[in-house]
Amino acid sequence: MVPFWYTTFPDPMSHAVDSAVDALRDELVGFLQTLVQTPSVSGDEAAAQRVVQAAYTAMGLAVERVVATREALASHPAFSDDGLPFSDRASLVARWAGSGGGRSLILNGHVDVVPPGEIADWSDDPWSATLRDGKIYGRGACDMKPGLTASMIAVRALQRIGFQPAGDVFLESVISEETGGIGTLSTIVHGVRADACVITEPTGLAMWIAQSGALTFRITIDGRAAHAAMKSKGVSAITAFMPILAMIERLDVERHQRFHHPLYDDPTNIAPISIGTVRAGEWHSTVPRHLVAEGRFGIFPGEEAADARAMLERALADEAKLHPWLCAHPPRLEWFEGQFDSAELSADAEIVDAVRGTNAKILDTRKTTPGLRVLERYAVRCGGGTNHRDDLAAAVLIKDNHLATIGGDIALAVRRAREFARAGIQVEVECDRRDQVVAALAAKADVILLDNMSCDEMRGCVELVGGAAIVEASGGITLANVREVAETGVDWISIGALTHSAPALDLALDFRAGDD
Repeated sequence: MVPFWYTTFPDPMSHAVDSAVDALRDELVGFLQTLVQTPSVSGDEAAAQRVVQAAYTAMGLAVERVVATREALASHPAFSDDGLPFSDRASLVARWAGSGGGRSLILNGHVDVVPPGEIADWSDDPWSATLRDGKIYGRGACDMKPGLTASMIAVRALQRIGFQPAGDVFLESVISEETGGIGTLSTIVHGVRADACVITEPTGLAMWIAQSGALTFRITIDGRAAHAAMKSKGVSAITAFMPILAMIERLDVERHQRFHHPLYDDPTNIAPISIGTVRAGEWHSTVPRHLVAEGRFGIFPGEEAADARAMLERALADEAKLHPWLCAHPPRLEWFEGQFDSAELSADAEIVDAVRGTNAKILDTRKTTPGLRVLERYAVRCGGGTNHRDDLAAAVLIKDNHLATIGGDIALAVRRAREFARAGIQVEVECDRRDQVVAALAAKADVILLDNMSCDEMRGCVELVGGAAIVEASGGITLANVREVAETGVDWISIGALTHSAPALDLALDFRAGDD
């Protein structure tokens, strides 16, 4: 059975859903304002959870309070001790029961927020939830009380039109996401499971299928205290820390130079390493004896947390050996609080799912890794995609360079292709302008490739072709915009990144002195 969240509603139901959401707009805004006005800094989420629980109960959902306890979580490999008390801290799981036979879905969001910081820096009180120019201002008004509210209103809208899911739908409002994730972990340990989960974090409405992880660490440097007037008799922990800080910056750059991922726009900022706090010294006229630096070590998608920890541990030990004081007084490294693994889903499968309900078919391109073409194309088929041309002889693709050699005459290019190609071979013309589409259509091309066009341009060209040829879209298509491209009405969507930008497994063999 197709899960209901993949179902394309027929037009009358789509209109009904839109109307229901519009009718609930005031309720959405009002509830979000109430939730933002209820402080819920990590460790003190109870008041906000009472607001959410009342709303879930009013919807007729069965609500369960899942209380996090150290005894239940401490042995789990994903447990992170954030140092906050466990008392009176519960996550909420509300169940919208399905009619049976369908697949289940979790809509997950966290109710906790980070502290508001300096109140004077806010244009409005951080707990005011001021509505101005269509925006709500306050702590949690972005991350992520709107996501919690949107999930609730989505269910309310479907209830309003009488829709009944086949599978169970769970609304989760969890605690402690900001400091370690014990809220979601407690629901997992408690046994709450589903076939799929959508976490409604603020992503600009883009679908994210890859997420870097993060490890919180603490480095302690020992120096030798002395009065500032006797500076040469002491060793400043601050000065001793400087080469460690430089090493961390180098390691961050080197790690990113070795890692590549097609879903990240900024290759230098996928899983950064950052120092967030540095504390040292007790008096301005004393050479500081101790320094404590705390930071965040990013984990790349596909990287194991244990490997990331080992990398920083080795780098810290190697750097210390280069400095006499640190060699004799090695820095101490601790891992504490948030220890979040990275995660990633199959890009191909998710892209196919993203266009389900349209006529579009996802294709790869011939841009594959030498020697791995067969395996990469097989992987595309496993993910639900379709292979494009097997080789240059499988079809004729007339590109801009070909047209340039004959003065841009598309009709001539198609005619010559027909003369030389085997019978039954498709002739495809690459077009980046509407007038070229007109010419390709008049020349009776089998396939018209719309290259790097906007969605509005593609939609117009699809209407122009009117089914007289296969219409393919290509160029700059990612998971973030593939749904919009599919809804233009194109028949094929070709995405070279499925193969040419698939991340490679980083293998290394390191030899260390003293190894047997």
